[in-house]
Amino acid sequence: MEKGDRLHIVVLPWLGFSHLNPFFELSNRIAQLGHCISFVSTKPVIERLALVHSIRSPLIHLVPLPGEDIDSLEGPLMGFLEWASPAPDWILIDFASYWATRIAAGLGIRCALVNLIGAAPNAFMWPTMCMRSRPQPERLTGPPRWVPFATPLAYRTHEARQVLSQLFDVDDSGLTLGYRVWSSITESDLVAMRSCTELEPEWFDLLPQLYNKPVLALGHFPPNDSAAVGGLTKNWEEAFAWLDKQEVGSVVYVALGSELYLSRQQLHELANGLELAQLPFIWALRITEEDKTDGLPDGFQNRTQGRGIVLQDWAPQVRVLAHPSVGGFLTHCGWNSLVEALQFGLSLVLLPLAYDQGLYARLLVHKGIGAEVPRNDDDGIFTAADVAKTLRLVMVDSEGKALRDKAKEMKGVLGSQELHDQYVRKFVEYLKANRHPKMKLRE
Repeated sequence: MEKGDRLHIVVLPWLGFSHLNPFFELSNRIAQLGHCISFVSTKPVIERLALVHSIRSPLIHLVPLPGEDIDSLEGPLMGFLEWASPAPDWILIDFASYWATRIAAGLGIRCALVNLIGAAPNAFMWPTMCMRSRPQPERLTGPPRWVPFATPLAYRTHEARQVLSQLFDVDDSGLTLGYRVWSSITESDLVAMRSCTELEPEWFDLLPQLYNKPVLALGHFPPNDSAAVGGLTKNWEEAFAWLDKQEVGSVVYVALGSELYLSRQQLHELANGLELAQLPFIWALRITEEDKTDGLPDGFQNRTQGRGIVLQDWAPQVRVLAHPSVGGFLTHCGWNSLVEALQFGLSLVLLPLAYDQGLYARLLVHKGIGAEVPRNDDDGIFTAADVAKTLRLVMVDSEGKALRDKAKEMKGVLGSQELHDQYVRKFVEYLKANRHPKMKLRE
């Protein structure tokens, strides 16, 4: 690549690893195209990333800045951008660092918001995000008036109350999450979504009208299983040995994300549902410190011994999902987890817990890719019987064959590295064509 064609891109993700890892995967793919990446975060985060991603492109430079949280990086980031060489062409930001748009504009650097969730939830929530005061939950529990096509997307009552609190409650910084997202989107030059038009074509058509700016699909840039090779704990070594002995496509993998905990009642209903379903399972379980001694129902592990495995170690999730014995995934519907599962054509049992997860559940049910565990609309309670019934529908019942076939069909699209690399190439071509003239502060 000619030196003048090489971009220098600064990447500033939120500090949670559920955001750091996708941003790093995107950075890696951009670097493979010959462009220079400065991956910026706090010193502890950078040190951890250096260990986790010890093998990386020489074009990716990990840049530690002084600070303890995302907002404390504002001043250090400005100093880095002012003196970085070569001068940055673009900065890719996450939802939280709304202030980076102002810094970039002042220095003549283009700014793109990389949104790690899909197009449908963004379009569904945008008019609400623009409101300055909290609306009633009923606004989110029916068909959205601003969507010009029929859609099943809507929150349940208990979900709407929760998501409105998350968006409109003021946090320790004195700001709301809704303000951070709204400001980051409105002040960016470009919004890029971690999704593809093959999955959400109608929503990608709508978003530029709502945002009044360009919106690009980034693809899913799914991590492949070879990228996840590394040391395993003894428990996981034994779990993979057990998986090797199971029938192809027979095992349900159960994992509900790294940030949310089930209540004691939910935990027991889920465990009892797994027992009732009589299917082989492997459960990556996170429970609170108080529940570690007696979180599961009495005798559960003895009764399911040989048929199921429960592990509380960190889970090598991509490796589990890629295993041929795994045929289904009981998931909280976090977008990262869905992206990872869809590339392997797994059938989905959907149990959304928070944030935008309920909208993903309805989207994937509408697309015929998964089935949602029934819940009480007002309080979100679910039963063991409904867990078991949904598991058997998705995994083995004849009525679920269409779901299993559709999931396998999606593997050809959402599991195509070539397709998703093409999305990243188009994104980079856009960045090259729309970069700002170089900063003049040092001239």
